Amino acid sequence: MAFLKQQTGTPSNDRGNLYWHRAEVDRAPFRGKSVPLLKEHEYEGRVERVWDCYCGTFDTSAPEQLVHGRTLQWIMDSAMAKWVTVIFREHSWGERDGSPIMFQYIEWAEPYQELPAGANGDAVHNYVNGG
Repeated sequence: MAFLKQQTGTPSNDRGNLYWHRAEVDRAPFRGKSVPLLKEHEYEGRVERVWDCYCGTFDTSAPEQLVHGRTLQWIMDSAMAKWVTVIFREHSWGERDGSPIMFQYIEWAEPYQELPAGANGDAVHNYVNGG
């Protein structure tokens, strides 16, 4: 499973919990307060893919540096697992105390599956139960 490593190392997200039950099928985790209780065809018809886009500059001499809650290593691992898409990446050299340092500016996008805005848990529950 390509997403196994990301399931335990995923940075927290302020837009909801991440659920990985269909990540291999959808190529993205579901994000929300809870997993919707929908039949397969209902899930396919209602859940939408959304993207969170980020950018930042990483100092490669500081591997634990966080940009938007992510390390460069996490971004690269996630890109190799074909979850995160790297949009742009540029390397540049800098200097600190006379020593050369490599910086990486990177733009990336993270896909998630979500219910459309306005679809809350009650609506999903009523929808599934025919109400």
